[in-house]
Amino acid sequence: MKLLDLQLKDLVLIALTVSTIFVLGYILIPLMQFMPLPAYKAIIVSPIYAGGLTLLAKKIPKFGISSLLGLLIGILLSGFFIGMFFIAFFGGILTDIFSKVFFRGYKSKKGVILSAAFFPAIQLPLTFYMAAYTIGGISGEALRHPLLVIIPTALTFSLGYLSSMGTYGLLDRRNL
Repeated sequence: MKLLDLQLKDLVLIALTVSTIFVLGYILIPLMQFMPLPAYKAIIVSPIYAGGLTLLAKKIPKFGISSLLGLLIGILLSGFFIGMFFIAFFGGILTDIFSKVFFRGYKSKKGVILSAAFFPAIQLPLTFYMAAYTIGGISGEALRHPLLVIIPTALTFSLGYLSSMGTYGLLDRRNL
């Protein structure tokens, strides 16, 4: 039994979703320059990540879809910073585990939406830890103040949740 038994249409959907996420994220780079900490960039891209994962999880509700999305995004982002590969891929793995443990996968609307919101939200603390141990400085200091991590993570989750709800509703209205 294969972990992900994907058909050609699934692969095309994954490729289009990943490329759209990457292009939209790249367009937002000028806006990200105003963020005081590198980890806070997840706040800006959270609606894009959550919307993309919602689309994939609704259309391809298989265990491992978040890990695959994280792997592909991580490969693309590793050109900016190699640590982003590990953050995105590990975030995808944790999202798959979250979905499996709490919702038995991506079978329910609630499972898809909350897992899609979890995907960008878990990447924010992972980015904090990666930046603290590779770059240090202000990112390392921020870890000493939990609210500097908890509040932006909650904001990232909230934005991801709203984006996921909107994407799911749009897919339902369009019968996709």
